[in-house]
Parts: sequence; structure tokens; C-alpha cells
Amino acid sequence: MKPERLVFPDLDYPLETLIHHKNRYEFVKQFVKKDDIIYDLGCGTGYGSNMLSDICNNVYGIDKSEKAIHYAITHYKNPTFIINNINDVVIPNINIVTMFECLEHLTDGEGVRILSEISRNTKYLFLSIPTDSELEYNKYHRSQWNDEDLKTVLEGLFDRVIMFGQDWASGQIHYPYSKQHSITFVMCINE
Repeated sequence: MKPERLVFPDLDYPLETLIHHKNRYEFVKQFVKKDDIIYDLGCGTGYGSNMLSDICNNVYGIDKSEKAIHYAITHYKNPTFIINNINDVVIPNINIVTMFECLEHLTDGEGVRILSEISRNTKYLFLSIPTDSELEYNKYHRSQWNDEDLKTVLEGLFDRVIMFGQDWASGQIHYPYSKQHSITFVMCINE
């Protein structure tokens, strides 16, 4: 697997990274119902899709990496895992989409296109992006979203946009958002 992929629980990763990822999915679980349909875009090795499948029967983990999806299929039985590039995914009328640490792996144009498609067919979108300054240190990132631009794009697409921050040290998700947080966590709602 690429070093960009998180295998959960993998003790080779910093504990903070494991906690951050787990806490995002725990936050989403508050909004999940048994019969929802959930797309976990950029699901990687599937640990988050698996967490959501504890509550929901219709979880689809989607990632372009055959290796990551193979790992997910062999380790988690409840979600359905699909090998597909996010740019090729068609978003049906569904309840929830998650995109954690994924948007920055798309170009700006690809990101706006997929966010627009998600907004037309989804009640909730949960996404996270790293801080603005991280792009230069990560060769896997294809775009750099700052919080203001992301909020502007999302407010043009969704009825409500709520910006949270995620603390690096504790992994806790905080409202209201502050630039002091190392990760931007966003909840978008279509009512």
C-alpha cells in the first residue's frame, strides 16, 4: 500500500492519525439510519465503511486502488466494496456521502465537479481536508483547498454548510471552526 493509505488499526501510524480517522466516522454515525444508503468515497482499506456498516445495511466503500479494495474485501464482510475512480462514480439519490482526506487528491476542477454531483443527489456530505499548508509536503495531493474557498463552493451547492475543526493532539471535532485546528471537517446538508 502507498504510505498515504491508512490500514486500521496499524500501529506504524501515529496514534493521532488513527484517532482522527476513527473520530470522523464516529461523528457521522450520529446521522446514520439502518436503511440509509451511504457512499464512502476514497474509502481506502475500508475501516470507516466497516464502522458505518455497524448501523447501516447499505454501505458502499469506493476507491480506485485495487490493493486497498482487496484488503477491505478480505477484512470486512458487511460493506460492499467497489474499485472505481471517484471521477467515474455516478452518485444516485442517496442519504450520505463521506469523503475524508480525499478532495485534495483530485484537481480543483475534478473536486468541484464531484461536489456538484453529490449536492444534487445527497442529503448529507461529510468531508475533511488537511490544513492549507500541507500540500507542499505531500506528493500525493493534486490540489490545495483553503477553508474559505471550500466554504464558498459548498455554500453554492448545499442548503447548509457547517464548518468544524479537528484538533491534531486529541482528534476531537470542534465547533465552531478555527484556523488553529489542523484538519477542516465539514458537514453539508440538503433539506
